[in-house]
Amino acid sequence: MAENNPQTNIKDGQAIATAAYAATNTPSTGQDSLGFSELLVSINVGTCVGAASGLIRLQESSAVDGSGDAFATWTNSTFTALTTSNHQKCVRGRVKLEGRKRYIRATLTYTGNGTTEVVPAGVTFLFLNPADTAQYTPQTYDVNA
Repeated sequence: MAENNPQTNIKDGQAIATAAYAATNTPSTGQDSLGFSELLVSINVGTCVGAASGLIRLQESSAVDGSGDAFATWTNSTFTALTTSNHQKCVRGRVKLEGRKRYIRATLTYTGNGTTEVVPAGVTFLFLNPADTAQYTPQTYDVNA
């Protein structure tokens, strides 16, 4: 059985910064998935206000900024709607990256009045199982500093 060393087998990245959104959020660039075989998507949802709701979707492109190859939404990549009836939780999904384009991003599509109704959320990507463990070099931290 292969040893799973999280320092060499995981690359993380913030896909959507945690904030209270009152508008659709579409990052301008994607995250590089080169060399990784799986993606764990972690969505942290706060307290939705009013009738606001949000949909998180995954998109892919062969270009980091979508130039020459616009980001396209994956089929069946929409997570459960973020609303007042299912807020204050963490939603996770795990997807295989085989056959996917190199750059991946998440989008948040907002529905609400754009002022007082908000969807507080953030999305983190964890890229898993690199074919080449030299793909990711862990940072060392001094916990006593």
